Amino acid sequence: MSEFIPLCGVAEIPERRGQAFKVGGKWRISVWKVGQRYVAFQDDCPHMGASLSDGRIEDNRVICWWHGWTFDIDSGQGDARPWACLRVYECKVEDGQVWIRLPDPEPEPEPEPEEDWIEGDPNRFFKRRDG
Repeated sequence: MSEFIPLCGVAEIPERRGQAFKVGGKWRISVWKVGQRYVAFQDDCPHMGASLSDGRIEDNRVICWWHGWTFDIDSGQGDARPWACLRVYECKVEDGQVWIRLPDPEPEPEPEPEEDWIEGDPNRFFKRRDG
């Protein structure tokens, strides 16, 4: 399992407002202060890609500002479609900093074995013209 990395100072996240961060050149992450805790999830709405940090949180759900799709901030589960889920990141606060745990890198795919398309004697399938 990957380790926590520092993301920002707690003062950078206003109450019930999102702040987007680009992390590791791969992930846009939305961080929110909700009560006394901080939550982090993918910033791109799976519907049309709008930034969720521009939305709002009501009743433990983030609401996308563009089309109103909603997602549970703890599980990432969406209400509109079963496939529409957010990646949620584990989040903690230490020494005035918000820390998140990024997902483990995906393993490199195994190379596909080369296939022999012709098994046996190729002359059986193809006639040669000599001369």
